[in-house]
This record gives sequence, C-alpha cells and structure tokens, in this order.
Amino acid sequence: MEKKNYIVGIDIGSSNIVMIVGSKSASGEMVIDAIVSKPAQGVKAGVIENLNQVSECIKAAKAEIEEELNIRISE
Repeated sequence: MEKKNYIVGIDIGSSNIVMIVGSKSASGEMVIDAIVSKPAQGVKAGVIENLNQVSECIKAAKAEIEEELNIRISE
C-alpha cells in the first residue's frame, strides 16, 4: 500500500469548525481527500470562549475524517 503524506487544515469559525485533508497528486496538484464540518461550540463572534468545547468539536471532526479515509492523523 502506498504511503501518502497528507496536509490537514482546520478553520475555527463562529458557526462551524471545518477540517480538510488533502494530498499531492503524482502531477504535483493538491487533491482534496475529505472535508468535515461540525457546528462550532465555544466560539462567539470569532473568539474562542470555551476551549474545551472547541477541542471536542475538533476531536469529532478528526475522528470522522480518520474513519472516512482509514488513516490516523498524528500531528
């Protein structure tokens, strides 16, 4: 099985927390492998008010992407 190097991005917004995972194709272009959006909790007007709630949203998005792509995000 080919080992891929994934690139992970997280957008923490007031209404949604979005995690995106991509990789480079053989031609060098960026390919989006998965996108997950979770309702933001703990963020108000662009300010993190409850770090624990935000952390739980990120963990849920990470778990969903890991299951979808059958990968483990470690860093």
